[in-house]
Amino acid sequence: AFTKPDRPLRGLRAYLVYRVTMGNFLRNFNFDQLSFWMGFLAGSLFWLLARMMAPALSRMQKAMAAQARTGRGERMRASEIRLSNDMLRQAQGWHLASVLFSLDEIIVTPRLLAPPVPPEAEGGAADVDITDWAIPYTPDWPEIGSRYGAPTLSLAEALRNNANIAVIGEPGTGKSVTLAHLAAQLIRHEVGAQEFEDVIPLLVHAADLVFPGEKASDENVGLLAPLRNALALHSEAKTNSVLPRLLPNLFERNVALILLDGLDEMPPAMVDAVVEYLGKLVEAYPGARVVAAASPHYLGGLLKLDFFPLAVASWNAEQRSNFLYCWSGVWDR
Repeated sequence: AFTKPDRPLRGLRAYLVYRVTMGNFLRNFNFDQLSFWMGFLAGSLFWLLARMMAPALSRMQKAMAAQARTGRGERMRASEIRLSNDMLRQAQGWHLASVLFSLDEIIVTPRLLAPPVPPEAEGGAADVDITDWAIPYTPDWPEIGSRYGAPTLSLAEALRNNANIAVIGEPGTGKSVTLAHLAAQLIRHEVGAQEFEDVIPLLVHAADLVFPGEKASDENVGLLAPLRNALALHSEAKTNSVLPRLLPNLFERNVALILLDGLDEMPPAMVDAVVEYLGKLVEAYPGARVVAAASPHYLGGLLKLDFFPLAVASWNAEQRSNFLYCWSGVWDR
């Protein structure tokens, strides 16, 4: 029969093994002073050199980290340049005659009707043009104000102080061209204002926005997916590969400007869906700015998002003459 040894016997056996092992170790232990002092000096020299080289190693580590950040910044900047080039190429074809001419060849600089100047706080009349008193502000009928020389402003001027703009007008009044012209100006740094120096325009059509579902829009990465997919339709393959990293970076740095076209071409239900998406974007990224081309007959909640509606000013006789001159000249060439 098998029986387990008692615990005292096992403890005694372990103790005897320990005594024999330690005895053998002590009998064979030989202290060599030369080896001891050589090892001591070598260890001291090692820690002395490590202490002396610590600042240099720290500076080297910081330099390598800075170089890595610079490399990432350069790669991100290259991605922004590629995206800007795609947007510029898209802007040049963002008009009805794109199969014949580029936008720069026939552009007449678009203007917006300036809103009425509010009275001064003291109650006195502001120093305004006589047309502001004689002609009412009619954004739904901009022809009358344009005919009599009502004050106008550019879209870039309207975007000052982080405003969101709804460019309104009837079909064919130049809303799409206004967005495309601003995109080209920003990419070429022709605006002149310091606040637009680093802005990257994102020119998209509302019909290209496809919303996957409620759960995908909870996170910011999923929130940008419809915009990313819309941009991918008109961008090169290299740009599309970096959009998942580039778009969040642009929105976090507050340099993204969404130029949304086509709301005036949609039924009210689809307009409401796009406006709801814009509301989520603005809530997630308060520094993002949006310009939307919309119909004056249905804004779909843009006013609740603090969008300011501005009508496209109609051309006067001189502008129509210049447009025909440019068109015929390019046509002949």
